[in-house]
Amino acid sequence: MCHSYTSSLSLSLPRPQYKIVNPKVKLGIKKTTSDAADDMLWLDMDSIFGPDCYLAKVEWTKEGDALIAQILDRRQKKLALVMFDAVSGARTTLHMEEAIDDKSWVNLNDAFRVLNYIPGDKLRFLWASEADGFRHLYVRETNLSDPSSGSQEVVRVTGPGEFIVDDVVGIDIEKKLVYYLGTSPGKWLNKQLFRASLESSGGDLECLTPDDGIHACKVDVKAGIFVDSVSTINKPTTVTLNSLDSGKASLDIHDAGAEDDRVAKLNLQPPTFHTFPSTDKKVTLQSAIYLPDESTYGPGPYPCIVATYGGPHVQYVCNTWGMMTADLRTQYLCENVSQVYFCIAFYCFNDSFPYHLTFRALL
Repeated sequence: MCHSYTSSLSLSLPRPQYKIVNPKVKLGIKKTTSDAADDMLWLDMDSIFGPDCYLAKVEWTKEGDALIAQILDRRQKKLALVMFDAVSGARTTLHMEEAIDDKSWVNLNDAFRVLNYIPGDKLRFLWASEADGFRHLYVRETNLSDPSSGSQEVVRVTGPGEFIVDDVVGIDIEKKLVYYLGTSPGKWLNKQLFRASLESSGGDLECLTPDDGIHACKVDVKAGIFVDSVSTINKPTTVTLNSLDSGKASLDIHDAGAEDDRVAKLNLQPPTFHTFPSTDKKVTLQSAIYLPDESTYGPGPYPCIVATYGGPHVQYVCNTWGMMTADLRTQYLCENVSQVYFCIAFYCFNDSFPYHLTFRALL
């Protein structure tokens, strides 16, 4: 005899109710000479944007008498640059950065530098802002004896114009110069080292790395030198030691193409760059296209894979070896997938810095 059994169980359990609360952050100063648990000076951040905020950056003044903090509201529409007295905890608002419209936001950056600080009198500082849609540098000053007046723009160091400051890499206080990595108008695929005056509003910018490519530089102002690491879609990374006076290389440090035999063996073919307008014709978009070797696989047409990048800040399409030519997955798809040879097209229309902030805010 064969028996068949069927059973079922249906339970209706109450769903637990969770109250989701954002984590809260506190900022305090603890004396290293005291072990007392209550010997902590808690600083008042809550009265700026309320307790639900981001503590973005904190640093000491060179004199050690105050903390300078950057605090962002939860919606990332406002960024407060504030100073806390290390003894009393008294807070002074140095600057308030605000989004340029309801759809955009305030991007964090590492450009802030103290240029001149006289306690109780004034604080002059380097500041980066996207107030005109592109990140540019400004010198601003706060009157510490009357901070209610807010910070005043002293010098517009870069811009206006369709180019961006990506990273401040050196300050020469004595010569009143700033060194930064960024783009120049019409050359969005490259990143180069520039020098600008801290006293000349919108003055001429001097490019110290005139060769195309994505440059990453370490600057030593006192020694008058910088290390330049650069690559293009046609050449792997080279590293040289250069003079800040002339920009010319004085020592070859490394050549990846010459020192790694895989570069010649693989013989990777670079993509070609193309541009096309946005639908409203207001923005020029960048693209990179990889094609199979026509002499081997014929003139096409080929099946096409379209890859788009929609993440924050990074410009995927750029004139560099590692992210473009040495993209081995893309190279493999072009040449080896089941004898079907693809055309690969990368499009960059995202929250990346080459584009105006109002355009990025739409994506």
